Amino acid sequence: KKPAPGDLIEIFRSGYQHWAIYVGDGYVIHLAPPSEFAQAGSYSAMSVLCDRAIVKKEELYVVVGNDNYRVNNLLDEKYEPRPIEDILRDAQRLLGL
Repeated sequence: KKPAPGDLIEIFRSGYQHWAIYVGDGYVIHLAPPSEFAQAGSYSAMSVLCDRAIVKKEELYVVVGNDNYRVNNLLDEKYEPRPIEDILRDAQRLLGL
């Protein structure tokens, strides 16, 4: 399924799942290691080995790398989703934190 703004993206890494929110135009917002860590790309194992993280906006294909991913809005059937505008606004406000 092609992601739409506000969708949760589940990325299947070796031994864990990485999560991001799709914000449109091929970009996601997600937690990643700070760039000052060597080899700290979104796709690296550093994302689980670092004791710090920041919120970044990056292209989906960069974050996914060679891993599989899917749109996973599983809880949308159990809970009414927040308005997409609110989700995207709040995600954008967290960038760099």
